[in-house]
Amino acid sequence: MRASGRLTLIVVAALMMALPPSPAPAAPGGHLAIAPFSALQLNGRFVLDLTTAARQSVRLTGDPYLIENLRIGVTQGVLSITRPRGLDLPRHETVTITITTPAITSIDLRGLIHASMTGLAGAAFSLTNNGAAAATLTGSVGRFTLISRGVASIDAGHLYANTVTTLVRGQGNLLVFARRQARITLYGEGRVEVFGHPPIHQFKTLAYGVISLK
Repeated sequence: MRASGRLTLIVVAALMMALPPSPAPAAPGGHLAIAPFSALQLNGRFVLDLTTAARQSVRLTGDPYLIENLRIGVTQGVLSITRPRGLDLPRHETVTITITTPAITSIDLRGLIHASMTGLAGAAFSLTNNGAAAATLTGSVGRFTLISRGVASIDAGHLYANTVTTLVRGQGNLLVFARRQARITLYGEGRVEVFGHPPIHQFKTLAYGVISLK
């Protein structure tokens, strides 16, 4: 009996650990109570409006049932917001995520996402797209890394970076700004335009891609 009781406790504990993160509790004003984070991962159909500011805040607007079933959590400084599969959720509804944060170092986009990122700053910032993304970025950073595997329309022409590294696999139309160095690799279709006249630039294209200095 004791062995059976221990086994039951172990199974229950394992099931609890395997459960997805629950939606974060709402704070006054409709904002979510979120632990501090410096990176963001979105998986699903979202509109993102991110701005750097002195205080951190996260707010979700959209279909209440859809928002209630999102998986939200912070792990090792990464805020993850995921639209789960397999549930009877509205297919074409989009949740708008409004974020203010003192600092953000990386954003990972998966799914169908429209994004605006304003006032980015710091030594380095990276943006990764593994789906279909349209985004506008502004600010000033030391190093900007952009990786896209899928379909992307990214306007980072006003994100002023000293060094830009870009890798595109799939289809992409991108604008970037580099003061000193630009390393651009484009495998697939699309166009990358590099502003800032960086004195050091390395361009590599395969298939139907075009890379140009502006």
